[in-house]
Amino acid sequence: MIPFPTVLLISDDPKFSPSLIAAWQKIGNVPDFVCMTGEVPAGEATSAYTLAIIGPVNAPRAEAALNRLARAARTVIFVSRDPEMLAVARTSAAGPVCIRQSGEWMENVVQCAVAAVGGTVPQKITTPEFATPERELLLGRCMLEMRHSLNNALTSILGNAELMMLQQSTLPETTREQAATIHEMAVRINELFRYMASLETECQ
Repeated sequence: MIPFPTVLLISDDPKFSPSLIAAWQKIGNVPDFVCMTGEVPAGEATSAYTLAIIGPVNAPRAEAALNRLARAARTVIFVSRDPEMLAVARTSAAGPVCIRQSGEWMENVVQCAVAAVGGTVPQKITTPEFATPERELLLGRCMLEMRHSLNNALTSILGNAELMMLQQSTLPETTREQAATIHEMAVRINELFRYMASLETECQ
């Protein structure tokens, strides 16, 4: 059974989480929400959540939240009106999708979030003039930025598969074959990531 998605909403702005939840409710298929301030508990990085959205927080709290969430290797969306904070967030190990809090930022956040939890991305949310080309560019950027989160998880899979293969003498033959298959598939995925990176370079 596929678990029902849970979304962490992290922000010091008391209006951020209610506004985001209200915007999501307008399109349906609303996930479970866990709302908290910028002080992310240390144990939260290993909790069962699908997506984390960091809203307006100060710089120290943003850095701490990103560092703790990076350990879980799940998708993170970072929202800020400060270009410097967005630039710093992009270098984080959490590999967040960064969205500047201006213009139609709420629609952008909800579109990325719905895609991240496997939902159907709506044609329109609250703004009738939200154009299709604009939406496609946004989703393309989300996919490229989510690549960093996926790559973190892939690195862990590759490392564990290689450790298992180093212990071949102590493992049953079936387990050795499974480890080799996992390693081979992970290498193929890594090649796809490199291809995506080359496409991103060409687009730029």
